[in-house]
This record gives sequence, C-alpha cells and structure tokens, in this order.
Amino acid sequence: MEEWGADVMSFRILHVDDDPHFRDIVELSLGLDPMLTVMSCGSVDDALVTTADRAPDLILCDVMMPGMDGTAMLARLRESATMAKAPVVFMTACTQTSELEQLKSLGAAAVIIKPFDPMKLAGTVRGHLRSVKLRAAIDGFFERLHTDAGLLLSSREILRSNLGSLVVLERLETCVHKLAGASGVLGFDEVSRAASTLERTIVDRRAGRCNPEDVEAGLDALIRCVDCEIRGSEPNRTKLAVDTADTIAPGRRAPKLLIADDDPAILNILADRCANMGFEVRIASNGIQALIMAIQSEPDILIVDVNMPEANGFDVSARLLNQRSKRIDVVVITGTANPDTIDRCEHLGAFYACKGPELWKNVVSVLAEIVPDVADRINELAMRPMNVEVRTRPRVLIVDDDPDIERFLSSRLDRFGADTLYATDGVQGYRIACQEKPNAIISDYFMPNGDACYLLSRLRSTPEMENIPVFVISGRRLDDLTEQSLAREICGRPGATRSFRKSIDTHELFLALHEVLWLRN
Repeated sequence: MEEWGADVMSFRILHVDDDPHFRDIVELSLGLDPMLTVMSCGSVDDALVTTADRAPDLILCDVMMPGMDGTAMLARLRESATMAKAPVVFMTACTQTSELEQLKSLGAAAVIIKPFDPMKLAGTVRGHLRSVKLRAAIDGFFERLHTDAGLLLSSREILRSNLGSLVVLERLETCVHKLAGASGVLGFDEVSRAASTLERTIVDRRAGRCNPEDVEAGLDALIRCVDCEIRGSEPNRTKLAVDTADTIAPGRRAPKLLIADDDPAILNILADRCANMGFEVRIASNGIQALIMAIQSEPDILIVDVNMPEANGFDVSARLLNQRSKRIDVVVITGTANPDTIDRCEHLGAFYACKGPELWKNVVSVLAEIVPDVADRINELAMRPMNVEVRTRPRVLIVDDDPDIERFLSSRLDRFGADTLYATDGVQGYRIACQEKPNAIISDYFMPNGDACYLLSRLRSTPEMENIPVFVISGRRLDDLTEQSLAREICGRPGATRSFRKSIDTHELFLALHEVLWLRN
C-alpha cells in the first residue's frame, strides 16, 4: 500500500479499485492536476486502514469489488467518528437510472460512469470537491446560526431593559454585519436581507435618526428568519412521524412536546418514545436552542434537563413561564435530587423527574397526569426499560500530568456529588472525552504531551464535544494575553469557560463548576 505525498497544500484523493490497470489510469488522469494527490488501494480493507491513518478529502470508489464492495465501504465509513461525513464518489459501469439513484440514496456525493474521458477526470473531481466544500460551508453556517441566535436573543433582552445601550448596539451591529455578508454569499437571502435591514437601522439609531423600538422590531424580524433556518435544518425540525390514531382522541390536535437535553442518548430515546405516544416532538441539545424553539413553536409541554450548555434548564423554564400568556407544562429532569432543586421546581410550578434507572417511569407518570388522553398508551410504554445509561451524578474529566492534583480534586468533587475521570495529558484527555462524554473538564494549562490549547482545539472541532465547559488551571499565573486567547472562540465555538490559579482553595473553581453542573452544596 502506498503512502500519501508530503504536499499539505494539495487535495488528497483516495482511489479504491481491485483492477490495477484501472488504478494506473485514474492515477495518471488525476496527476494532470498539480493540486490533486492520489493514493490507490486495491481493496476496501486497505482503504479503511488508510482513512484511519489520515483522512482523504474525497474518495473515489469502484462499486463492484470482490469481498467488501463499495457500498459496504460507505456503510463502514458512516460508522466511523472521523469519516462519517467523508465524501464518496462511486465509479461504475452501470447506466440504469434506478441503480444510479440507489447509489446516491445511500449517501454517495456523486457517481462517475465508466468509461470516462481521462483528460477530463481531474476537472470532474475538482468540481465534486467544490460541491463538497460548499456543503461543508453551509453546514458550518448552520452551526454559526446557533451561536449568533444566542447573541441576538441576549441583545434583545438587554435592549428591552436598556434601550439606549450603545455598547450593546455596537456589538449587535458587528454581529449582523458579518451575518448579512455570510448568509448572502451562501444563499440564505431572507437572513441576509433581515440582517442588512437591521444593520442600517442600528446605524440610524446611533445617529439619532430613528427610535429604539425600530431596532427592536428589526431584531425580532431577524430572529424569526434565523429561527426558520435553524428549524428547517436537521435534526432540530425533525418531526418524528408516528401513527396517532390509537393514542390521541379523534379530532384533537397532537400535543406539541419540546425535549431539551445535552445527552444525545437520553434525548433520542425520550423523543422516540414520546413520538410513539402521539406527541408532536421536537428536540434541542442546549439551552439557547431550546429557548429559541420554544418561543417560536410554542410547545404545550417542555421536558428540560437542568445542566445544559449556554443556558440551564431552570433559566429556560423561568423565561418561558414568565413571558408566555399561553399555558406550558414544564417537566424538569436532573440527576441532582437535592431539596434546593425540588424547591425550585415547586417555585416555578414545574414537574420534577429524577434521572436514574426510573427516569422513564418518572417522565411517563407526569405525562399521564398532564395529558390523560394518552394515559393507556403511556402505561403500556412505561414497562419498557430505557436501555441507556442514565447518570445520577455529573461526571468531570481532570486532565493533569500531576496525579496528586487529580487525587486532590477528585476527593473534593466526590464530596460535592460528582464522579471523576482522569487523563495525564491533552491527547489522552481528548480520547477519554470522546468515549465518556463528561459534563465538564478541568485541564492543566502546561502539559508536555498536548496542553490545554491543544485539548480545546480538538474538542471544539468535534460536534459532540464542541460546547462542553472547559476550566483551565495553572500553577503559574497566566498573563492577560494568554487568558484572552484561551477564552477566544474556536471555529465559532466557545473557548475556555474560566481559568484559575492552582490553589488549595478551590472555592472559586467549584462555584464556577456549580453554575454548569449544579453540584451538591
């Protein structure tokens, strides 16, 4: 098996075909383009080893091969965390429309028909690369929309309480200026127009040519456009299709249910089972996302986790219950079964369901009380086990090359009701974080094999880890420039949550942890 070339500026193309003559033709054809570096594999097994070592930018794969064929390879790639979104272009002699459509339906980026013009193959591949990059840019824009939506919502709250805040207007103007340009380039015309209009209104307001209410009206219009795009992208607008004939009384509208939890296993299983009961289900994976969706879609019931990134469940619930005239039933789920949590639920008028082995039974008993029409179906489904790990205590990953620091922090975290994991450096810490999905990370800044900056960059480039709170600790005082660099966003995702000096006094560190984990007092 060959090795990749050393040119890091070129696009890496992996070609998989069991015919050595055909591999030579493709390599010569693509070699006409100096920006394409080709590696050839004669089997899917060799190709899977290659992608594990270094991911290609695009894979050209024959469909019919002995042993594992091209479609089987695509399925294997989709199971890989690093290659799940790898663009695969099939090469086949098949010309029947139905078979070509079948290949595309499996997730192929495109299909190239054999035989082809060798002189044009490089141009064809470059065209597919441009399409892949554009789709990736659009996917990245959707991720950015979530971040911008949080800023827009927080700005609206501040403007309502202080309509003359020039600092907020300046920050908002910067955000909408960038949003107008990026959304226009990528074809999100409604967002671009709304952002451009709001930018002009802000300029007029700062010059005294319009009223504060004009800014708020423009901001609301932009928030609506952003929300439509967010809800129109999967998985947030996923309405789980179910047959409701035997669950909801004839003539009645299916109750709208919004479920918000940053644990994908719990989120998916609750969504699936509630959909089977006949609810119209939508899902959110963080607090800001839940707040936006709840404001716009007005669900009848909100099931919300307490400990979520960007905004905790209690803050989301309080805003909705205080602002909405329409009744909403809130079910708070959390692993911290302490009196303060229960008291807060009672104060809000919310139902409480403790996470643990009985989570599903706790949830369905509340739903049966809220919606008696589905009580029979609920009781039937309540007998099924969750088949998913439900944590009763938050989990904190400690990353430090000094095991004494780990023992010191672990002993204190245990007293506050948290479990701990341990890694000796950033490389190991990233691997453990991907496997165990901790609720928060405490990382030393200086480590010989992967420091805090390395760990942050790897986490923020991994979708499941992109919002996890990271607290940086250091035995040496970090200068202001370093602290600002740690807190700076990485690819539109949050940097370090806070940084602290290592000390026997963990009071401030644990106060900061309590804000995201609701540790036991």
